[in-house]
Amino acid sequence: MKYGLLKFLDISGLTFLTPIVRLVYGEEPRVQLKKIGQFIVIPVLSVLAFIILWSQIAPRHKTKSGEVPTPSVVWNAAIGIWEFHVRENDKQDAFELTGEARSGRVKEIESRLRKLDELAVEADKQVTKAEEPQTRRRTSSGRHFG
Repeated sequence: MKYGLLKFLDISGLTFLTPIVRLVYGEEPRVQLKKIGQFIVIPVLSVLAFIILWSQIAPRHKTKSGEVPTPSVVWNAAIGIWEFHVRENDKQDAFELTGEARSGRVKEIESRLRKLDELAVEADKQVTKAEEPQTRRRTSSGRHFG
């Protein structure tokens, strides 16, 4: 089993995980802990240090094009790009529908639109009801500006 895992990690390019497998099987714990520190802990700490430095330096660094984006700005942009990607794929899938699948999807969307129309009518009624006291106050005061 151990050698199968090691071979898999070697073939897949995940050789930085071999010290963990060797440690689990009790092979030279001191050597494996040293390798885990070299191949996993130090790189992770380096990336974290880079992100911290980036977040501290970016707002202070100005270029002709503006500020350098901070990690949070980049992360939010990545989320927006991913959401755009998902929406575009949904649009493509909907565009490619044919026959019975398309008819079913159209009926489903029409049903949802009818429900939204009913909600819009109810919302308009509630807005009108909420505005009535203000309208009565304005007309009962008898003052007209203009």
